[in-house]
Amino acid sequence: MMKFTHGERATAAVAARRLCLGAVVGLLPAAGPVDAASVFRYVDDAGVTEYAADPPADGRDYQVVEVDAELPDAAVLAAQRRRDALLSGAATVEDELAADKRERAQAVQAARAELAAARKKLREAQAVKDGDWQNLANGRRHLQPAYFDRVAAARAAERAARDALAVARRAH
Repeated sequence: MMKFTHGERATAAVAARRLCLGAVVGLLPAAGPVDAASVFRYVDDAGVTEYAADPPADGRDYQVVEVDAELPDAAVLAAQRRRDALLSGAATVEDELAADKRERAQAVQAARAELAAARKKLREAQAVKDGDWQNLANGRRHLQPAYFDRVAAARAAERAARDALAVARRAH
């Protein structure tokens, strides 16, 4: 399965739409018995080449593409095969994008669970137990270094889990 960044996902989605549009325009001659048809080709504000049955309403430059509907059966079959291949490719890209999105959502969910577990361990590590105290000769007592080491390790684990969640969210 392919991995996509956010920009690649947007590019792939645009490419899938272009594939479908190209398939439809490629099949206009095979759509039905018409003597000839005009298709208007222009470039939109995003730099994408668009095809339409009517000229653009906003007055932008366009080209007229004449489409001859009298195609031999072999050409119609070839166009249909091409359309089917393009639609299949677009469906595959969309399926990969959906699977990638599910995988990223699962990664975020797992990172959240890991952070919750790390926070629980930190609370447990911060709880002072009877064995954490060291009695001094003057009758006083203080916490042993092992307590502070335990808390520091739990804090580091919680910080690592928080960082892992931030990375998972950025990828999402």
